[in-house]
Amino acid sequence: MVFVLEGGPRAGQLVDDLPAGYRAQGGVHGASAALFDDVFADVAVWRGDRDTPAGPA
Repeated sequence: MVFVLEGGPRAGQLVDDLPAGYRAQGGVHGASAALFDDVFADVAVWRGDRDTPAGPA
């Protein structure tokens, strides 16, 4: 599956595997972006890297 990344450090990139911190957009069929006339990709949004601490305590 191909994803278009929205937000975060990799915004605008096309990927075939979601990097850490991104989540596929929800919905009945998911959100998709038209890349070309008949080519679509699912949208993944930046949710932050959940494995990295938020900052100093």
